[in-house]
Amino acid sequence: MKFEQELEKTKNPAIKRIAEFLIQRANEDKFVAATLENDKKSLSGCYDYIESIARKKEKNGCAVLEDGEVFYLAQHYYQESDDDLKKETNLEIKAIVPAATQINDTQPVNKPKRRKNNKKSQTEDELIKESGQLSLF
Repeated sequence: MKFEQELEKTKNPAIKRIAEFLIQRANEDKFVAATLENDKKSLSGCYDYIESIARKKEKNGCAVLEDGEVFYLAQHYYQESDDDLKKETNLEIKAIVPAATQINDTQPVNKPKRRKNNKKSQTEDELIKESGQLSLF
């Protein structure tokens, strides 16, 4: 209940996107749903945790995390205790790709086919035959 209330109050689009992912995962997995009910965890705390991990990866004032990494960290935040999160030094970040954005590698990619425009050349050929004159173009 606290999770939904915090989601309604937030205006940060990044937090809203993270929450949408967590809700999707909670609908798929009862364990994830149970972790979201933890009163000691919050969406703003989750966002701060992800931001702190990004700062650790920062190089030359720039830090980039892929969507899948952010989703992994969000789920990890809710599953681990605060003490365990503070003890982490070298967290191996795995990427989670939401089902809506997964790419099926077994499906062939449909490339548009080039169409030949035979209509013009047929018309030119007919004109040449009729006029008996050669085309320079």
